Amino acid sequence: MDIPKYATSGGLYMPEKDLGKGETQITVISTNEEECKDYAATLATEGFSCYIAREIPSGSDRPYQKNLFYTYTREDMHIFVTFLAEFHTVHIIAAPPCPLPSTEKPKTGTCVPSVTQCKITAGMCYAIQMADGSFLLLDSGIPNKEDEERLYAFLEKKSTGKPRVSLWIFTHPDMDHVMMAAGFLKDYREKVEIDAFAYQFSDLNKDNLVYDSSEKIQGNADLIEASIRENYPSSIVYTLRTGQRYLFSGAEVEILWTGYMLYPYPILTANYMSATLRVHFDNGKTALFMGDAEQYVSKQMACAYRDYLKSDILQVAHHGLIGGDVDAYALIDPAICLWATSKERFLGKNEKRFKWCLGEGGCDFNRLIRDDSIRKREHYHLGETVTIPMNS
Repeated sequence: MDIPKYATSGGLYMPEKDLGKGETQITVISTNEEECKDYAATLATEGFSCYIAREIPSGSDRPYQKNLFYTYTREDMHIFVTFLAEFHTVHIIAAPPCPLPSTEKPKTGTCVPSVTQCKITAGMCYAIQMADGSFLLLDSGIPNKEDEERLYAFLEKKSTGKPRVSLWIFTHPDMDHVMMAAGFLKDYREKVEIDAFAYQFSDLNKDNLVYDSSEKIQGNADLIEASIRENYPSSIVYTLRTGQRYLFSGAEVEILWTGYMLYPYPILTANYMSATLRVHFDNGKTALFMGDAEQYVSKQMACAYRDYLKSDILQVAHHGLIGGDVDAYALIDPAICLWATSKERFLGKNEKRFKWCLGEGGCDFNRLIRDDSIRKREHYHLGETVTIPMNS
């Protein structure tokens, strides 16, 4: 792949990384905003067209720093550029031409948008209903027929006709995030319309995990991808890229983090592959979903975005286990916390290690958001289906 050269006076090139599926990653550290913008200009001279150019603040206390995100397209190649100012690092991914999210926002509708934490046996499953009545689904749970039935019943009840999912996003391929979906796609393919799917799974045939079974996690990824191909062959499949936006009726979703951003830090477990995203509703409300982000990722995000992370709703990272960060949670400062774990585990009644949810074992970030003296917040758990309307 003939990737245009990134010019830098003092930057250091990390070893080129093969991401699989024809994608190549180039990472340069000790670079700067000017060099990144120069690279965007170079792409334009090399026959690429700018599809997206975005800036995300690096925090209100650092107005001179901007995080940059570019998507450039050419007939033979797409290039995705991410520059994080605080780390003086640019990540460049060159990929074969692939579907890109639309830049046109759908017309608004009459439905009140909402965020629902779905009742499941174990895992994480969220349904965001948009103003036109369609849904954004986020992850699923462990393989379980009853959970499939509950999810379908919910979608049917909230829809005026055949349920329509505009987009189903998978943060990472852990079993408790994708396997219920694999069964659901087969069992309900005639009853639910799904326009598109989005995920970014590292190719573990090329990049082994340190502490998880790479073969097992790759198997999960292969299974959900096969289920999509077999049961929804006409649906669009997007690859999540940091800085991307997905536009919906009454809301938009921005991708704040994806697994490739870690490089050259190793991918220790599947959780380090987890994407993080935020939903911005047209009325100004926001909901931040951390997936299974580990502590290192949470810390990186706090450094990169600072108070830009402020959100009304927080899906607590990694089911309330290891994954959060005091600085990140203080910056997010949510009014509502969604815990993808049961109330019993949340209260530490099952196993000693789940007392982490209460802030023990070094999980002081959880203690922070449960301290009513700092701010009284609402807390919800996956043992019940909870819908939060976004109308105020």
